[in-house]
Amino acid sequence: MLDADTAHPNLSISGDKKSFTHEAQPQKVPPNPERFDSTVYDITLDADTAHPNLSISGDKKSFTHEAQPQKVPPNPERFDSTVCVLGSEGFSSGKHYWEVEVVSSNDWDLGVATKSIERKGKLPLSPKEGFWALGFSGRDYWAKTDPWTHVMVQKKPQKIGVYLSYQEKQVTIFNVTDSSVLFTFNDCSFSGEVYPFFKNSHKETTMRICSIKEE
Repeated sequence: MLDADTAHPNLSISGDKKSFTHEAQPQKVPPNPERFDSTVYDITLDADTAHPNLSISGDKKSFTHEAQPQKVPPNPERFDSTVCVLGSEGFSSGKHYWEVEVVSSNDWDLGVATKSIERKGKLPLSPKEGFWALGFSGRDYWAKTDPWTHVMVQKKPQKIGVYLSYQEKQVTIFNVTDSSVLFTFNDCSFSGEVYPFFKNSHKETTMRICSIKEE
């Protein structure tokens, strides 16, 4: 369910609170303190955490799963088995939203992760391990709960939106393509900062963090 009191004035929320539309003109809505007043969220990638097979673009907005690993320093914060990367900035308060273009990849996971997650070896993605993520495996969509939850999708996403509300301990994953809610993690056991989490297991494909600007 979407919280209309937090919606940016350009977002109209459906009656069932399951979908949202980006309107050309802002609506007249109460200026609640919890309401987003901007649609611009500058999320960048932390190259020091990127798996060796992930090349990070110069603007730190896109990542490509290369066929061969790159020569990179073996940083303690770098993932060495699971092909993923974290965002540069962590959050310990507030509400945050970003979008990722996923159209070229058939094997991805997106969400948030705590700073204390394991970086070495194969990572089980689940809340108890510090991950709140939804993924696509080439055919099916899964919320990485414990056990996983199968998610029905009406229209294949080209973009995925991730909404984090730290105080409410909530992470919601959206299909931006048809403005639908795919899954919401409630009562998330955040401890300290959480970071945007990106995983791309599809070789020779690129995923990109989208620039979100008001129309």
